[in-house]
Amino acid sequence: IRNISYKNDTHNKQNTLDVYYSSKDSLRDVLVFVHGGKWKHGHKNRYKFLGRNFVRKGLVTVIIDYSLSPNQIDKIAEDCAAAIIWVHQYVSKYGGNPNRIFLMGYSSGGHLIEFINSNTRFFDQYNMTNPIYGIILLDAFGLDMCEYL
Repeated sequence: IRNISYKNDTHNKQNTLDVYYSSKDSLRDVLVFVHGGKWKHGHKNRYKFLGRNFVRKGLVTVIIDYSLSPNQIDKIAEDCAAAIIWVHQYVSKYGGNPNRIFLMGYSSGGHLIEFINSNTRFFDQYNMTNPIYGIILLDAFGLDMCEYL
């Protein structure tokens, strides 16, 4: 299913996600993929092949888009957190286990998922605990960006 809006208060096309699943008969682990692109470019459509491949491996896969620069990093991370919250609330409709959500981030996407995972405020504002079960960082060399700035 493509282009699901994960934020109710916006019609921003960047705040959409795609869900890849094969059946709803049992709760499967969930993989949420966050693309890279130096926080200023990138698109979920480039990674459709990941969605299809991980479904064949038995996962429910969600690939998200989010607002890009020149937005501040907090706004970008808030979008990603909103997508994760949507996944937690609705993934069981697609056969996903909301208690086994893994995030995978490539490059700046890796930075974003670690930033969200290590900062409870993104979920505190919704009165919920962090729903992330695990993270997978791909090419996230710049997690400590202060050293490079």
